[in-house]
Amino acid sequence: MIIDRKNTAGGNYLNEAGFYEVFIYSFETGKNSNGADALTVNYKVRRDIQQPHQGAELNFAHRLNDSEIGQGYLNALIVAAQVAAEQLPDGQDVTMKQIGTALLGKVLLVENERVEKYNDPSKEQNHVKNVVKTNFPNVAENERKNQIKGDVTDGATNTSHPSTNTTVPNTNTAYTNNAIQNNQQQVQQGNVAGGFGHSANPFANNGQSIDISDDDLPF
Repeated sequence: MIIDRKNTAGGNYLNEAGFYEVFIYSFETGKNSNGADALTVNYKVRRDIQQPHQGAELNFAHRLNDSEIGQGYLNALIVAAQVAAEQLPDGQDVTMKQIGTALLGKVLLVENERVEKYNDPSKEQNHVKNVVKTNFPNVAENERKNQIKGDVTDGATNTSHPSTNTTVPNTNTAYTNNAIQNNQQQVQQGNVAGGFGHSANPFANNGQSIDISDDDLPF
């Protein structure tokens, strides 16, 4: 056996707010409390970038639905993940499962916040507050290998998906073996939009705060 502390199983869950470069490794579909079709997207913090909590899972923290308001959040995620128009064409009516499948393996930058647990205010849980395009589209060759679970609705792994347990083709940009070195250089040079010790906030509204009421949230 080869010792590799980056290749671990189980128990590595994100428990801190912040900005994280991630990839989407699984999803679940269902209905929300109002009966709208819903999609839960799960992330893993990338290990090929110098950042805290490498390899940690961010599960059940990003719940979306196809309500009138919720569709805007779904479209924002599709854009941030840079899903190709060939996969999800504009104007096409698609299911939550089709969206989740198209998102698998995609990389992006998320802002995670810690909020009170809805049924137990004494505890905290994760909530993905914002999503934008990744600062590091080059992904290390083995970053997502054997990491994509696919559709895990009702606890079942979708092993029929072509990307499951394989290296996911990088549709964002060229797939390079030198991704880690390139990413480290970007961090050191400060060529990132925010999150890893840099002051720029990729979710800033030209220096103004963004106010969203509870009524505007899709959940």
